[in-house]
Amino acid sequence: AEQIIAVATGAIRDADNGHELLAAAGRELAIETAILAPNIAARLAYLGVRSELPSLFGRLAVVDVGGGSIEIAVGENEASLFDCSLPLGVRRLMSMQTRSTGCCSA
Repeated sequence: AEQIIAVATGAIRDADNGHELLAAAGRELAIETAILAPNIAARLAYLGVRSELPSLFGRLAVVDVGGGSIEIAVGENEASLFDCSLPLGVRRLMSMQTRSTGCCSA
């Protein structure tokens, strides 16, 4: 690799101490980490999937389910036409279920 770029997504973006964690990691590892905007994370997920499926042409929808969010992107060929992030990840939904029912059956 010619260049290493560290990025963080929803887990760090939403954490109360996310910036402090990144600062500590930066001091220890001597690398700066950028926090991606939600729509950028969705766009990168789309581009990653598209790069692995080069034979597909036309519109493609990508849904990336994470722990704290779901990224949704729709694009055509190399262009992402729509991208968004929703606070509905698996960890967040499980936490909501646990609070509402007092239990969780995973």
